[in-house]
Amino acid sequence: MSDIKYAYPLILNKVTYYARNMFRPPVAAVIGALVAGCSVSPAGVTIESLDARPLSIPAQQVHADALGPIIRFAQGAAEGVQFEMSAFDTASERCVALVLAGAGSAGCIPLGELPDDDVLTRLVGGGTSQSVNPEAGLAAPAVAAVWVELGDGRRVDGHVVDLRPAIDTSVYFFFLAPSADARSIVAAGDDGEMLNRIDLEGE
Repeated sequence: MSDIKYAYPLILNKVTYYARNMFRPPVAAVIGALVAGCSVSPAGVTIESLDARPLSIPAQQVHADALGPIIRFAQGAAEGVQFEMSAFDTASERCVALVLAGAGSAGCIPLGELPDDDVLTRLVGGGTSQSVNPEAGLAAPAVAAVWVELGDGRRVDGHVVDLRPAIDTSVYFFFLAPSADARSIVAAGDDGEMLNRIDLEGE
């Protein structure tokens, strides 16, 4: 979508991400509680103290022109690197912001082009680096699960967080290793039925 503003890629050093070897029917990934302690994948990925509770936070530099609530939907540390993800509206746009180790950027879409019930809107991601790149965006409220399909048939599961009533949307996020052969981002509903697919081939 040509109106989407992509900021420079955010880099998360020394992190890889686990891609599941077994394809499972998608399950709801909406998180409404604090995940305490550490979550370590079999591939050695460590996400420490992941907090995915929607919470209103004060404005930072990355939230320029924000009107209304700024809702943090994820924070934690990946291999010791602090990260924070949030969503907010301006007078004309809805934005998703990522801050890593104090540096951040945001991707926005005009309010008139918000997702329909079966659409994902990818706002931050698609950059290349020698490290892991975060991906995040908006998801329609009907979306219960999001994952990335890889070229070898495996998948990387993401997270979906419902921000209502503070902001009338859901958001999704995940991390990909630079070696991941990502082919598409898939959204599914509570019943496991696919709602939308974003083709990533050629990026």
